[in-house]
Amino acid sequence: MGGDASATTSPTSANRFANDDAFSQGWSVLVRGMAHTVTDPAGVRRLDEQAYTGPWAGGDRDLWVRITPATVTGRRIVVG
Repeated sequence: MGGDASATTSPTSANRFANDDAFSQGWSVLVRGMAHTVTDPAGVRRLDEQAYTGPWAGGDRDLWVRITPATVTGRRIVVG
């Protein structure tokens, strides 16, 4: 893994949204905190083994980022 060591820890946020069209509902979660590049070989190997999906944009990725949450917010979305 390449990269500048100064970029291994920085403030970040990540959002995850899912919807269930059959039940007209969904949810959204926002995590804010510090992002840390995972560089420990054992940690990278564990994440590679446990990942059950690929990048949504396709292709291969060789970078794992762990977020240490400061805040977690979310909401359930229900139509009707």
